[in-house]
Amino acid sequence: MFVKNLFRYLSRSVFASRDTVMETYEAFKVLLEHDKRAHYLMAELEEIYHRQIPRDFQVIDRKYRELSVEVGGIVAALDRLAPFKYRSLKDYYKRFDGYVGSMLPVPVAEAAGPVHVLGLRGDHRVTRGLGGQKAANLVGAAADLDVPLPAGFVV
Repeated sequence: MFVKNLFRYLSRSVFASRDTVMETYEAFKVLLEHDKRAHYLMAELEEIYHRQIPRDFQVIDRKYRELSVEVGGIVAALDRLAPFKYRSLKDYYKRFDGYVGSMLPVPVAEAAGPVHVLGLRGDHRVTRGLGGQKAANLVGAAADLDVPLPAGFVV
């Protein structure tokens, strides 16, 4: 692989054909596009951080993962432009991305069991174990006091 890349690099440098120049130009355009999107995402993350904008952590996680894809694209484009110049950059990127990824929350797996939807009005099956403490207390209090309950449900 090293010899193949070396030969490709030398042939590009010494015998730059029109196709080689076009390939380099295309790689540079891809680099710029990834760079533009990465800067946009970094600006969004910076704004959230510096303005202390309340956001769900899943938003931060998604934005970082999008940023990671763009930075990976930058690294790949740089490798296409100068195969030997940025050889260690891919390893640094993977290491850094793994480090940041380990600090982000683990995706929550979907529940494999059945999902129960219980109505609050007149459904005496709502228990603490099945519907949660709040729903069970609400249904129980409404039944004990004989007061109407607003329309609603619990999952």
